[in-house]
Amino acid sequence: MALIFGIFISLIFVVAGIGMSYYYAYGKSTDADGNRHFIYESKTRFIGTIMLYGGLSIVLLEILFMMFVF
Repeated sequence: MALIFGIFISLIFVVAGIGMSYYYAYGKSTDADGNRHFIYESKTRFIGTIMLYGGLSIVLLEILFMMFVF
């Protein structure tokens, strides 16, 4: 029971991490003149992209694990 509960809780945290990493990688803001620009510098966007693809990979692995084990 604890294993199943742990998998679902970790899935929730990974999905939250995917949302945050998407914001780091692709978040834009609009200035007073109406021009859109990235919120974070390029190094932070790169790390956000790595986090995004890593999180998506983990979600895929967890879903496959749940399909074939349970």
